[in-house]
Amino acid sequence: MISAPAPHRATTDRRAGARPAAQGVPPTGPIAPSRDGAHLSAEEPTGTKTAYDAIGARESHSNDGHTTEGCGMQATRGRSKFRKIWTRSLAGLAALLIAGAAGVVLAYPSVAATTCPGCYGLTELQPGVYTEQGLSGEQRAWVSQVVETARQRVSGFYGGRSGSPKLLVCLTEECYQHIGGGKERGIAVLNRSVMLSPRGLDPVIASHELSHVELHQRLSGGADVPQWFDEGLAVVVSNDPRYLAPESAPDRCLTDPTGPLPVTLGEWLHAAGQDPGTYAKSACQVSRWLRQNGGRAALHTLIKSLGNGGAFTALVKVAPQDQPTG
Repeated sequence: MISAPAPHRATTDRRAGARPAAQGVPPTGPIAPSRDGAHLSAEEPTGTKTAYDAIGARESHSNDGHTTEGCGMQATRGRSKFRKIWTRSLAGLAALLIAGAAGVVLAYPSVAATTCPGCYGLTELQPGVYTEQGLSGEQRAWVSQVVETARQRVSGFYGGRSGSPKLLVCLTEECYQHIGGGKERGIAVLNRSVMLSPRGLDPVIASHELSHVELHQRLSGGADVPQWFDEGLAVVVSNDPRYLAPESAPDRCLTDPTGPLPVTLGEWLHAAGQDPGTYAKSACQVSRWLRQNGGRAALHTLIKSLGNGGAFTALVKVAPQDQPTG
């Protein structure tokens, strides 16, 4: 599965699709300040109002007989006008922030759900793991087992975990759709959180998505990798038998990457939608690269080099017939 850019969904990473939030959803933005609050923030120093009133009540007469307002009254009116402008400005800004936050919730419910799982009716099963309410003891135990196994796979491959992403786990389609999920088994949201559908509640899918998050947690300085490498590595980490032969096999490839592999997210979505074998081809390429360059240690070296400004195409060499596009 692919990991979301802003955000993106593994296989078909859609963040759009407005769905109503669960009951009890808190305000999605700052509350506009009350007029009283704004008024108090611009209040005159204590004791000056009486002086202003006394001065403003007096009238002064010029030599030609015309009457003018006292300077104190002008100052008071100036402050009052300033307070009104300031209050309206704050209210307008708050309204814009609220509208923007509400737009995010409606357009990208998965982002909102991973930010506030409880707002979508999920309850914390264990630190960082959220599930729908009303699960049986057996269901809760199964979720815990899947999460623990997946975390161990990722930790074992990377030599530890640098991130602790939230996991939102649904055992019903209704729950998964409510938090912004679609037809995929699971997704990595903004490479920071993971959502699992009822069809993805197994160690393979969970560790695949967690691998996306772990890789991007380790990349620094704006470094990135092509989509084929990200996805192929996730297949290797999760040890997905659909796309790779067992680790004991001399060559784990089930499908040779005889053509260009997708580099960008758009290319990946198109290629994977047309050819499910895209996962197997990418996993084959990554598996061979790891075997030829020292295994997992090669990945750590690559991540460090990318963080230091190295170019992926210069660091990762592939056979001419397997050369990715881009």
